[in-house]
Amino acid sequence: MKLYISKPKSVLYKKNLKLSLGMVLLMYSREKVRKIVLTALFTALVAVATMSFSLYVPQTRGYFNIGETMVYTAAIVAGPFISSFAGGVGSMIADILLGYPLYAP
Repeated sequence: MKLYISKPKSVLYKKNLKLSLGMVLLMYSREKVRKIVLTALFTALVAVATMSFSLYVPQTRGYFNIGETMVYTAAIVAGPFISSFAGGVGSMIADILLGYPLYAP
């Protein structure tokens, strides 16, 4: 009678569990990097769109710009949290660089 020695199933299960947890962590980190990149990209796009076309309005002592279109685009593409950060910070950067620090939040 031959006796076959094999690994217990628990060892195989632990290896599979470890592999699947690693894949989940890898996917989590990719998603996190994606969110950071989208946030930075839309923040820069809002600032550039705001500074590219700005028209001074003397009645309100402010200016009209097309930066809001990028905020709405960010809201459609990336969601509310990323677009709110991009809209706030991007507009603040544009206000400071255009010489209107009074309007920077």
